[in-house]
Amino acid sequence: MKRLILIVCLFFYVATPSFAQQSINDYSFVIVPEKFDFLAEEDQFQLNSLTKFLFNKNGFNALYRNELPEVDFCDGLTAEITEESNFTRTKIFITLKDCRGNEIYKGEPGASKFKEYRKAYHDALRNAFEFINKLHVQQNDIVVKERAIDEIDSKKEAVVSSATLSKPIVPSNTFNQYSLSDVAYLLKKTAEGFTLFQESELAENGLLVIGDITKKGNSYSCKIADKEYPVSFKSNKDLVIYKEDSNMVLKFQN
Repeated sequence: MKRLILIVCLFFYVATPSFAQQSINDYSFVIVPEKFDFLAEEDQFQLNSLTKFLFNKNGFNALYRNELPEVDFCDGLTAEITEESNFTRTKIFITLKDCRGNEIYKGEPGASKFKEYRKAYHDALRNAFEFINKLHVQQNDIVVKERAIDEIDSKKEAVVSSATLSKPIVPSNTFNQYSLSDVAYLLKKTAEGFTLFQESELAENGLLVIGDITKKGNSYSCKIADKEYPVSFKSNKDLVIYKEDSNMVLKFQN
């Protein structure tokens, strides 16, 4: 009898991760709130932007609610990010719920010992996503419902890649000039994305490599010193790199 109970327990222990993976893959998108309940402002510390970036990096189609097209709401999940802090560490929890409020996924907390809020939240969130990374999620394309103007009752479904729903405005030139605090930067278009350079007299050719910018899902990231940071291109083509301690806002000069 004890052996039978042990076998049953082992079965559920092994089966649980794959069940979570299968359940998440059954949904086509995840909604990221523009403001978390434990923070006072929208995208404070750029934590919402980082959350969206990390979901996209890990195989999700992550969108803010205002980016959501006309879809069946029950095709997607809603992300809830909660926080627990004490004197020694900050913990971040990631929960995914369906349209009825049922809990589909709740991962182990990501923890950080940093004292400064921005660093602590970013570090803890990245650590929490390590558990999601192990699920190897790959969501399907989002199904958008289109309603014909003259045919109110008729509905046609079209499959649209999430990349077309929130396409960033990126520079089209091979070389693009930027500036930050009177320092000149050069963004070079490559086959993989972009390479960011800083003008420096210390470099042999006058250009110091800062990092490579690549596209993952429908988001961009910049790898600087073996660490990836979310990147966004603004409507005026300004380039923003969301670092843990502060943002790099590079002004487009072309």
